[in-house]
Amino acid sequence: MTEIQELQKNIKELKAALEDKKKYTYVGETTSVYVMGDDLYIEYGSDGENTLIMGINQLFEDLPFITDQVLKQQKKQLKRRLKEIKKVLKN
Repeated sequence: MTEIQELQKNIKELKAALEDKKKYTYVGETTSVYVMGDDLYIEYGSDGENTLIMGINQLFEDLPFITDQVLKQQKKQLKRRLKEIKKVLKN
């Protein structure tokens, strides 16, 4: 494979990866949450430069599942933290 072909292959792979990344939005920390009309606005990013907008009616329908999953994950994290604390206290 020539150098040009290798570069073309890399470009194709990078474009595919970029398209895949566009499918997902990760919100690690919110900077502001508010409602306007029938939509919930969640601003996120280091300076709140990104905004996720969700329809309140659909969010309300999804809320039982979201709440259940968040509580399960929080319970797992709490168990891990308590285990770590006990380990440190034994030493």
